[in-house]
Amino acid sequence: MGLFDYVKNELFCCVCGYKQKGFQTKSFRRCMDELDITKIKGIEYNFYTICTNCNNWIEIHVGVNGIHTLEEGQKQKIKQRKDLQKMLRKK
Repeated sequence: MGLFDYVKNELFCCVCGYKQKGFQTKSFRRCMDELDITKIKGIEYNFYTICTNCNNWIEIHVGVNGIHTLEEGQKQKIKQRKDLQKMLRKK
């Protein structure tokens, strides 16, 4: 029996921007499982770590709609721009 689960995704520190891995969560089974947060939707949970660059505590709360990686967020922004451009051309 473990005390937490691992989050395998890499995210950036919100203070210094340094890429972080090694997040942990106590929101699930706590059996040292490795979780992919991009595939977990429909529930709220938290995960956390200490930045290995600036030593700030990083805690992320995820709502029921899940979280997006940086690449997914960029893809969504590009799609939104293209959709807006199409809409403006039609006018």
